Amino acid sequence: MTIDTNKLINDFRQKLDKWRDDSYKKIDLIYEEKRKELEQDWTKRVAKPRKGIDLMQSKLNGLIRKKKATHEDISQSTTAIRYIDQKIKDIEQKGIQMNIPTLFIDNNLTYIKESKIEETDEFQLLSSYRSIDCSAQSGVAFAANNENLLIYENDYLNLLNRDLVPIQQIQWRYGHIYDMSWSATLTNFIIITDKKIVYLINESSLSFKVIQSIPQEKWWSSTCSDKSLFLSTYGTDANIFQFNLLSSFE
Repeated sequence: MTIDTNKLINDFRQKLDKWRDDSYKKIDLIYEEKRKELEQDWTKRVAKPRKGIDLMQSKLNGLIRKKKATHEDISQSTTAIRYIDQKIKDIEQKGIQMNIPTLFIDNNLTYIKESKIEETDEFQLLSSYRSIDCSAQSGVAFAANNENLLIYENDYLNLLNRDLVPIQQIQWRYGHIYDMSWSATLTNFIIITDKKIVYLINESSLSFKVIQSIPQEKWWSSTCSDKSLFLSTYGTDANIFQFNLLSSFE
């Protein structure tokens, strides 16, 4: 399996770039919120009082022009205006006190996880590189071990080596073969037929014998483990039977 390193790196970079862009957007959003709060605070503490001074000064000037202002009115208004004006100057001189802490970013906030290969990862078979022509109308049964392949086709048993070169062939006249399997324990092929009979087939000579200890049933398929032979029947009352390979099949 070939790993596209550039693609993997580019995928990670894209995720990292997205994380950076999202972080910038969040910082910009917080900045805009604080900027508005600052403007509102300045308006409340400075702009409104200054506007109040302008109104008081305008009102006092109006009274003076109309000669309706008393000495007390002038004194009180002047004192109030000076007081508010001094407060505004103090604020302008000191400025607005803000607490802006340094933004700390944890370097471990983003990290590369170690990839784990699960046992359930998809397994890809290589494309086929050999084929065998099978023209049997009634189907083909076959089984293999590490060295040979046994094929039943058109009433013949054909033994091929691992390079699919024919080694031996015999005619089979003992019923249609439904299925076959290889038993490493018995070092023989096992064949089941439509005659309800199970056979042992010698790998080298293709000689065969009936396994007398297995009853006659409507056998359909077979497989083997190290210790057992499993045979299934067909029909409405189908079952799977287990036989001990370590016992004698004489």
